[in-house]
Amino acid sequence: MMADTISNEYHKIHSEEPRQSILQHLQHHPSDHDLMIICRDGSLMTHQVVLACVSPMLRSEMSLMSAADDILAISMPDMTKDHLAEFLAALYRCEDLSKFS
Repeated sequence: MMADTISNEYHKIHSEEPRQSILQHLQHHPSDHDLMIICRDGSLMTHQVVLACVSPMLRSEMSLMSAADDILAISMPDMTKDHLAEFLAALYRCEDLSKFS
């Protein structure tokens, strides 16, 4: 039993795909969302850290505006909520984002 526990803990620490594990965790914990993106037809919540990882421009802007306990809001009036949801889902699943360029 102890060997199984140690083996499981080793696998958790030395996962082949830690990026996917972290993103899956974030995706399924909406209470941790700290970024609201306001689209043409509604808004969606996500994580600043996730978008900061793929956009140096957003990372720079968020670092200037962000406060630890606040939810940051970004307006993207040319974006639809469905298109943003599709992009975020692909981002959280570590899919190729080139189709969104």
